[in-house]
Amino acid sequence: MTVDVQVLGTAQQLELLQNNKVQVAFIRPTNPAGFLKTEHILQEGFVAVLPKDHRLAQKENLTVKDFAGEPVITYAPTVGASYYHAIMGALRRAGVYPVIVQEVSHTLAIGTLVAAGVGIAIAPSWLAHNPSPYLVYRRLDDIPAEVELLVAWHAEEKSKIVLDFVETTRRVAAMKDVRTAIRWPIKSIPPTQLESIDGR
Repeated sequence: MTVDVQVLGTAQQLELLQNNKVQVAFIRPTNPAGFLKTEHILQEGFVAVLPKDHRLAQKENLTVKDFAGEPVITYAPTVGASYYHAIMGALRRAGVYPVIVQEVSHTLAIGTLVAAGVGIAIAPSWLAHNPSPYLVYRRLDDIPAEVELLVAWHAEEKSKIVLDFVETTRRVAAMKDVRTAIRWPIKSIPPTQLESIDGR
């Protein structure tokens, strides 16, 4: 058995799943499709994504109000709709009108642009599990953990391996420690640890 992991958006994964080019996908909520079976796995929170030398990186506790007046990188509303609405809604509730300097279609692009000094960002908490020596992540407790993650597979799937994978995903996601870690990762990783991870 070969496991090939690809980082793709929800729309791309659904297309591949429909064409039987992938067997399992991890997606955001989408319109029901006859070829698809889905199951809720978890809901995740958000983190602030900051260059390691940014003034806000010196603070352990941040809120969305700290984004006032800062150049912000965010999601394109037509592509990252679920993230976009959650983030913009939280900023509006806090009375913050963000200075948007760039919109992206993928979360990994946010990390790259923040590291390059283009701006700061709010991203789903899973990004904090991708440590970088150039970035600092801070939990944002004032944004509800409301973005769902679903596991999806083909409705006509018969493979025991695939169905066992879905069942294992179901069991692992139900573990309290796993759900907590994904929703609210560590507040930050010390730069020394990041350097050792990066091999620099």
